[in-house]
Amino acid sequence: MNDFELDKLTLTKINNYIEKKDPLSDSFEKLKVSFLRNITLDSVKPYIKFFCLQNSINLDVEMGNFDNVFQDSINLDSKLYSNSPDIIIVCLNISSLSSRLSIGFSELTLKEINDEVIRLEKFLNDILSNLRKSSQASILINNFETPVYPSYGILDSQSQNKQINTFRKINLKLLDLTSNYANTYLVDFDKLQSQIGYEDFFDLRFWHIAKAPYSRKATKVIANEYFKYIKALRGRSKKCLVLDCDNTLWGGVIGEDGINNIAIGNSYPGSAYLEFQNAILSLYRRGIILALCTKNNEEDVFSVLNNHPEMILKKKHFSVIKANWENKAKNIQEISNELNIGLDSLVFLDDSEFEINLVRKLLPNVQSILVPDDATNFLTLLNKASPFDSLNFSDEDLQRNQMYLDDKNRHSLAKKLKDSSIEDYLKSLEMEVSIKDCEHFTFSRISQLTLKTNQFNLTTKRYSESHIRDFCNAKEFSVRYLKVNDKFGDIGIVGLAISRIESNKLIIDSLLLSCRALGRGIENLLLKDCFNIAKLHKCDKVIGIYSRTEKNKQVENFYKNSKFSLIKNLNESFEFECYIDNFLLDNDDYFKSVTYE
Repeated sequence: MNDFELDKLTLTKINNYIEKKDPLSDSFEKLKVSFLRNITLDSVKPYIKFFCLQNSINLDVEMGNFDNVFQDSINLDSKLYSNSPDIIIVCLNISSLSSRLSIGFSELTLKEINDEVIRLEKFLNDILSNLRKSSQASILINNFETPVYPSYGILDSQSQNKQINTFRKINLKLLDLTSNYANTYLVDFDKLQSQIGYEDFFDLRFWHIAKAPYSRKATKVIANEYFKYIKALRGRSKKCLVLDCDNTLWGGVIGEDGINNIAIGNSYPGSAYLEFQNAILSLYRRGIILALCTKNNEEDVFSVLNNHPEMILKKKHFSVIKANWENKAKNIQEISNELNIGLDSLVFLDDSEFEINLVRKLLPNVQSILVPDDATNFLTLLNKASPFDSLNFSDEDLQRNQMYLDDKNRHSLAKKLKDSSIEDYLKSLEMEVSIKDCEHFTFSRISQLTLKTNQFNLTTKRYSESHIRDFCNAKEFSVRYLKVNDKFGDIGIVGLAISRIESNKLIIDSLLLSCRALGRGIENLLLKDCFNIAKLHKCDKVIGIYSRTEKNKQVENFYKNSKFSLIKNLNESFEFECYIDNFLLDNDDYFKSVTYE
């Protein structure tokens, strides 16, 4: 079952799916969401749970009291907070907040309009302020749908003070409000209405009967939009786009049609492929890794990439190219291995139903998308799937593709030194490592590391930028990041240790390393830094915690191998300790320099 089959399901079938899946979801990530709402929104619950279960997230949803928004936001005993939510979703309809602006607009003077906007802005600010004071949860709040049929008809568009523009001002003010509060994000309902149309978005009959404004179609779209935010907040965004070539990147078959006859350029159908390539290039500039997987002769593919004058995407844009006659599942597995990222980080696009089904069967963790025959629909399809949505953006994202190209050079060096020891190879890299306290401009990257790092991550705790900021401002916490560069280039911020002082011991809350830095021995430097901090605070010992997941099993012996002793075993969580005097760092002579700041 996939997202595109959802329209065929009745609500009953969805609920049956949820009931069947829940008992099997022990290994799923558990997440709590509380809704604060002034409308009937219960029908969103099964859909959002459905989307999450399809992506290994077991969602616990608590619907707040109907139209009790302000009271619930200030009452710590309300259902809103009792769930200890990870995410709070504020879903508001403007008709219930301000009937004057929505229904009675034509009766208002200019002053009354401005006064009502100010009142509404204050109310929304109070809600967000209350929530942020009382909870560390991520907050999602929607903007308001612009009226399709304004009170003044076509006259409305002739004045800045009429209804449509007033709604736009309110939405801009709401955007400003969300930017004032950490870990708070705007969900664009106005965009959703534009996408599916007013008549399909609202159901006025249900609105008058039960204060449920949204149609069944809109309910599914809204639930899916919330799910996109949940994915982004939990670090579930994809990292790499794997593309077929023939009838995907360009029209036609290069091996048969030749370079001069494939469709790519300013005239149809080539213009559709050109538009698609532009969109892919935008993903590349956002730090999304690109790879090619095509059944073709390599020289034919390279001739197009290097020589076709209309091609926007060039060989340099692809971190891995698999152009051969092997089955594509095997090639995609190799792409995953070469990039050192999980299969669940890959999105595969192909025009062949056979190839898509093969990859779906053999590599089910890969998101495989069949592109339609008409290339004009490619971009819409990719936008609807939205696998690369993210809520933060860092300097490392801009540099990521260059970093992977630098990695190619490192692998080439490793092959040349294949008969040498690993120490010789590491020495040849001339690595310079610095470990320092978290700074304001690094909050985004550090949060991103906690959200996206799965393999070398001892606890897999996920933290927003506001969490990182709070840790940095707390005296008992230490947030330290590790940065590496070598003779091939800057690898960036790739390691993190969050620890706290408790009595006579230092507890390591999080210790993680990006996949692109594995195999360099730098994780030991992070651990050494934790012991340095422990000594500075006159601690007797260091406590390390390992929480086992399906993806981080490779680090289950990390503390044991570092001379820690197991002191507590609770389900899949293990607690280790090591006295200060017992810690001994392995030989780190292969680093050119290591600085602790």
